[in-house]
Amino acid sequence: MRHNNRKYLPKRIDVPPSPLCDGRVKSVRRFALSIIVLLAASCGPAGTTEPIDPNKKSYFVDVEYTIGTDGKTSNAKVINTDAPQLLQKEALAEVQRWRAEPSADPSRGRRRIEFAAEQ
Repeated sequence: MRHNNRKYLPKRIDVPPSPLCDGRVKSVRRFALSIIVLLAASCGPAGTTEPIDPNKKSYFVDVEYTIGTDGKTSNAKVINTDAPQLLQKEALAEVQRWRAEPSADPSRGRRRIEFAAEQ
């Protein structure tokens, strides 16, 4: 028998994956991806958390939000600020706690929230 330099590979056999195995693999992948996304979101970009300057007397955060028909605020977002991210998050949390009189139509609102150093 003569040998040549060809490599003999087994023929590829297409076997449909088991529905149970395929579902488990997909759910494990989805779970792993969600963990990675959560970790990345909790860490945030390196070096973007600026400290609160002890020499600065005050900061402001301009927030825009929606007041629903039930009087609850939603869709709050920062539109202008000179505050570090920590104070921006506090301002958004404060706006989410606000309540207004219920009305027939939703409306938009804007407020400037100021943070002043205690003296």
